[in-house]
Amino acid sequence: MAGTDDRLTVLYDARCRVCTRIAARFAALDRGRRLRIRPLQWALDDEWASVRRLRAERDLRLALHVVDAEGTWAEGGEAMLRVLERLPALAPLASALRLPLLREMVEPGYRWFAGNRARFAFMAGSFRNRSFGSS
Repeated sequence: MAGTDDRLTVLYDARCRVCTRIAARFAALDRGRRLRIRPLQWALDDEWASVRRLRAERDLRLALHVVDAEGTWAEGGEAMLRVLERLPALAPLASALRLPLLREMVEPGYRWFAGNRARFAFMAGSFRNRSFGSS
């Protein structure tokens, strides 16, 4: 993942309709191709040693995970902020969420949403469960 490609790799659970829908929104907003969006199920099949190590430590399906070109990982609310920062249309939101009072609410808010994502599945509607990350 290191080298000249400085895109942020985003790993999402392709078996989760809400996660897939969010990944699709990220892909639609990523006109500058600043993200490499991958279903974590693909990444687990890849030869990424860092993904295998992380998988041994935790269940990757429980949260969004990102890794930058230097190999630095983030998960949950911090991962979401890093994605938002890469998308020009959402970067101001990320800046606001990094302010002290709001920053304290990011992780609990993310954990609440992730823990209740099955309840939000209706938001995915009839969206076909397809994977993003063909580039």
